[in-house]
Amino acid sequence: MPIISPMPTTLRHLAMLRRIPRAPAFITTPDLRSALESLDYTVDIRTVQRDLEALSSVFPLYCDTSSKPFRWQWLAGGEVFDIPGIDAHSALVFKLAGMFLEPLLPVSAMETLMPYFRCADRVLGESGARCGSWSDKVRVLPRGQRLLMPDVSRTVLDGIHQGLFFGRMVKILYKSRGKQDFKEYLINPLGLVLRNGLIYLVCTFSGYEDIRQLLLHRMRQAEVVNEPCAVPDGFDLDGYIQDQEFDLARGRPDIPLRFRFRAVPASALYETPLSADQVITPLADRQWVEVSATVADTDQLRWWLLGFGNQVEVLEPVALREEFCAIAQDMGRLYAASDSV
Repeated sequence: MPIISPMPTTLRHLAMLRRIPRAPAFITTPDLRSALESLDYTVDIRTVQRDLEALSSVFPLYCDTSSKPFRWQWLAGGEVFDIPGIDAHSALVFKLAGMFLEPLLPVSAMETLMPYFRCADRVLGESGARCGSWSDKVRVLPRGQRLLMPDVSRTVLDGIHQGLFFGRMVKILYKSRGKQDFKEYLINPLGLVLRNGLIYLVCTFSGYEDIRQLLLHRMRQAEVVNEPCAVPDGFDLDGYIQDQEFDLARGRPDIPLRFRFRAVPASALYETPLSADQVITPLADRQWVEVSATVADTDQLRWWLLGFGNQVEVLEPVALREEFCAIAQDMGRLYAASDSV
């Protein structure tokens, strides 16, 4: 009788374990079978069930049998399962990543990553003081004014993640800015974007083709439905972002920007230029420089320039200069009025 190699079964089991989410998220047995089929593991539903039952005797897996189909998850607080285990240098990267992400992500998002950070702490501790001390010698400081991030419901985060992962529509309860009540929507999730600590869902509403941006912290519910996600023809998340959609674009084409800038803050532009065609020309008094660059015409550009106050004078384009003149006059009137209070 020929000997059958156990290797295909072992690889299938590893693939299954990697696709079972950590609590409180679940994956159903049919969804797990579909995920395996996408990896060219052709098995019937009964085989998947037997595999899960066997694996649960070894690994901290939990099966929710309260409804059908049954749902599976890794128990919360369990060790991170990965092969091969991370080495000390990889653990250090995880440690620094945690320090960087902590001020940027809502608590619920950080909680999903905590098992990996705890694993990194354990590896660094086992590696001795020399390697572990690196984490005491590096700090990550946020740029700009630090704001307290709004939290995102863990169930919302899990629902959106599952919708994106399985390519399915999601039913959400969403409250728009300035509104008092939540409204129910059926959406096609297309991608997630983290910007300034806020998590945006790029999506379309069912029956519509215009692309929207929804903030996850304004959602109260996100439930995956058994309908495939409808992706607009030619949609690409990178292309969408490159079109300045997250910079609140004012129009096209890009504008030739020219402005006077005090020399001291302008020094940063030598290392981090505004564009590939940027030119900085020192002026006669040496206190100022003139900067020219071709940039996107966005609200983000305006916020950046306004952040330097009286250290910047916009010269061109004329329309932008007039816009800044109006802002300066409004601010002058505002502060003049406050002096009389």
